[in-house]
Amino acid sequence: MMVLFSGLTISYQQMPKFWHSWMYWLSPFRYFVEGAITNELHGSQVKCRSKEFFVFNPPTGQTCSDYAGDWVSKAIGYLNNPNATESCQYCPYKVGDEFYASFSWSFSHRWRNIGIMFGFIAFNVVFTITMIRFFKINRR
Repeated sequence: MMVLFSGLTISYQQMPKFWHSWMYWLSPFRYFVEGAITNELHGSQVKCRSKEFFVFNPPTGQTCSDYAGDWVSKAIGYLNNPNATESCQYCPYKVGDEFYASFSWSFSHRWRNIGIMFGFIAFNVVFTITMIRFFKINRR
């Protein structure tokens, strides 16, 4: 359930309103994943493998840069072969930050996420100890 409501399997925008209004924010896994992914991907350069490119052909007589250059300059990602006249290769990300921006995550939230995780752990420890002491059954 935690993975389902963390925003990875179903994005926040696609969740039914009932669930994204409270369960998305209550899931501790969401804060862990946001912290881990933003910490690892922040500022890292993305180099797409050959099978990860979107491949398209420009009109005859135009290079990839001529055909898609204006669009690519406004979009995220990059053209791998801007001077080619066929099989243009587009990578959807230049840096790791562009990937997690689609989840509305931010590198600046990393300390907040650590605090929430420690708060969640502390709450569970205190709650468990309290319930054990409150409902302790003598076995003698």
